[in-house]
Amino acid sequence: MRKRQKQDILEILQSLYEANREIEAALKNKQPELARNMLCDCQECAIELGNVIDQAEGEGTEAVSYLEKYCEVLFHYHQKLSEMEQLDKKAVEKIKKALDKQIREIENSIRNNIPERQEIVFMPYKASMWDSLESVYLAAKEDPDCDAYCVPIPYFDKNPDGSLGQMHYEIDQYPKNIEVVSRLNYKLEERRPDVIYIHNPYDECNHVTCVHPDYFSSRLKQYTDKLVYIPYFVLQEIEPDDEKSIEQMRHFCFLPGTINADRVIVQSEKMRQIYINEYLKAAKVYGLTGEHLDRAKLEEKFLGLGSPKFDKVVNTRKEDMDVPSEWLKVIEKEDGSWKKIILYNTSINALLKHEEQMLIKMKSVFELFKEHQKEVALLWRPHPLIPSTIQSMRPQLWEKYKEIVEQYKEEGWGIYDDSSDLDRAVVLSDGYYGDPSSVVDVYEKTEKPILIQTCSGNKEINILKYVYSTAGVIDGERIYLASGYDNLIFVIDKKTMTLIESIEIEPEKKGVVYPMSKAIDFGNYIIGIPFSQRFMFKLNKTNGVVEKVDITHNNKIAFSGCLYKDEIWLFPLMNFSSIPIININNLKNKIVSSVFSKFDFAEKYQKEYGHNIFTQIHKMGEVVYFALRHDKKMYSFQLNTQIWNEYELPDPVVELCCEKNVLWILFNTGKIGKWECGNGLIFCHDINNFHSVGKLTFSDIAISDEYIWCLPAIGNEIVIIEKSTLEERIIELCPNKNSKWLCSHYMVDREKLYVFSQECSKVWMIDQRSLDISEREILIPDKVTEKMKKRKNIWYEMYVPLQELIFKNT
Repeated sequence: MRKRQKQDILEILQSLYEANREIEAALKNKQPELARNMLCDCQECAIELGNVIDQAEGEGTEAVSYLEKYCEVLFHYHQKLSEMEQLDKKAVEKIKKALDKQIREIENSIRNNIPERQEIVFMPYKASMWDSLESVYLAAKEDPDCDAYCVPIPYFDKNPDGSLGQMHYEIDQYPKNIEVVSRLNYKLEERRPDVIYIHNPYDECNHVTCVHPDYFSSRLKQYTDKLVYIPYFVLQEIEPDDEKSIEQMRHFCFLPGTINADRVIVQSEKMRQIYINEYLKAAKVYGLTGEHLDRAKLEEKFLGLGSPKFDKVVNTRKEDMDVPSEWLKVIEKEDGSWKKIILYNTSINALLKHEEQMLIKMKSVFELFKEHQKEVALLWRPHPLIPSTIQSMRPQLWEKYKEIVEQYKEEGWGIYDDSSDLDRAVVLSDGYYGDPSSVVDVYEKTEKPILIQTCSGNKEINILKYVYSTAGVIDGERIYLASGYDNLIFVIDKKTMTLIESIEIEPEKKGVVYPMSKAIDFGNYIIGIPFSQRFMFKLNKTNGVVEKVDITHNNKIAFSGCLYKDEIWLFPLMNFSSIPIININNLKNKIVSSVFSKFDFAEKYQKEYGHNIFTQIHKMGEVVYFALRHDKKMYSFQLNTQIWNEYELPDPVVELCCEKNVLWILFNTGKIGKWECGNGLIFCHDINNFHSVGKLTFSDIAISDEYIWCLPAIGNEIVIIEKSTLEERIIELCPNKNSKWLCSHYMVDREKLYVFSQECSKVWMIDQRSLDISEREILIPDKVTEKMKKRKNIWYEMYVPLQELIFKNT
């Protein structure tokens, strides 16, 4: 029985309880005729309910037998009332109890013995995007308590003026194993399915296509208990605090589909947090209220369960593919064996961005593959919306693009794939070449090689361009840097600034962003404190051997740490519940659970700010200090006694820095504070060169013998304050460069302050006495670059020419 139908029946039973009360009232008011009429009405209602249950469940159900018994009781009391003029109070109450008992038996039988069946309808608009729903549909079809339907919906191209153009209805383009139902045979108003799945979030807001207005998410929501949106695309994984990358995709987070849906299923937990954060921001801007601003509700609405697109690729085998005979003519060699097949994917964005230059690039690619057609088969799969997009947004390109397509198809030496089946191309091919797009994210799951094409010298951002770090130590003439983009330690010669080696920390997990938050020098070892990992590592400087220890902790990973005796104490940066302690010698761990009770607020701050809410910890003797970034609080923890203390501060803190018995505190209001053990805050100095730009101007603070160094979060200026006089100076790291996020990491030795760039392979070295500044490029030898490249199955054409990767390695 349908869930809604069962609910309707249970609601009707509640009305029968109410009828019993009215029958009782009528009898007490000496209105037996009214009571008899109501008994008849109840009997008709029970008969109708029995018919409904018989139709849904078949004859012979327990619930219907109880309904029949109920009808007999109703008839009995109807006859009894006809024979008697009036009843006393006890007799009236007895009748009501008897009727209530019968209804209760019916209700319990329906609740417990009639299973609920869900009706779920999937409403894709483009057949080529069906893979974003398919695995969910197939799982629903296999569920014995579920009725699942695939009901494709039509869509329109949009004309340049925004009006609706040609209509498309691709009902005949779905895989053979998918039972499709015509939209004309599925009446939403009548069926009112329990769940509707969609993969188009735009409604009327897309410039290129538009689903039929009858199927806008705002309308579908009226006919179902639960509207679920799964994006038709996947995105490159990014961190929830990576503002640069989020800027490129935040528009996906707040569209009609995400607003109207009861559930939004995205590809990962990280992407879920991004959607929630960006949705909240946009909802505030557009004046939405209620559940749209309730983070707890949004935590339920957005789910990071993964993309069905990944499921389809991983679970499909080449042997299961139906390869068209026209394709085989291109793929097969004279001896019947297959050539290497390269999937060439061209995107909408590349054409819109590079226009004519992109067309030139495509022609050169075709010339090269045509020349090598005996060894390699090219499978060109342009984005299915390119024709409609170009005609709408770049009409001047349309004729030239169409000419390229027609010539390619006419020559017949390569495959042109404009079908709805992306997965066939992904599974059949031996490698990917083309534009950055969501197809790359799907293709990565196959672990086959990927080469990103470059158009007209366009150099897409790539982690191999520079050495980006989040933590490090200086050891004599060597600098050890923890990569901010991967599980690597970079070893750099301090004199020549040459990258000597890249050491893999965990080869099986590549491309991890911000893996480490801090590095600690411990004799012949470097200890890596995790930020986005579940392990701490110990690196032997002599032989490069890495030992890891998993961290047992029930909160989000992100720690600061300190060395105490032969142990590393790990202090959570996000939410305190316990403190893991790792013995450096044997890497055994234990937990300190005597956590300060006032950290109950941490979860609230974590949800509000979405990143580390505590500063790094700083150790003085046997006491560590750290502050809460979003409140006026600083804390100390006695390592030997495990005693906590809390201190009030005048402003929220950016970061701390320790010097003997003094803490230097950088406040987010542009002040520097000096705090002494036993005396508290001695003084605060207003930084004259603090620039208010709506965010934290400084991200960190460093201390040397004579100066306080305020490191920038925004811009390229370091503010230097002389300790004795509090006189300020400004040093520009790279004049005339307005960089938003310039500094990724800094380190101090006895002579210099080293500032490493977040945007290029540069380091600035500032003499601590003369304040002279020098700039050096970090040199990356070819052998190291090659080693770094091979960590992933993705190459970039600016580093590896197409001819070298594909044709020389065929």
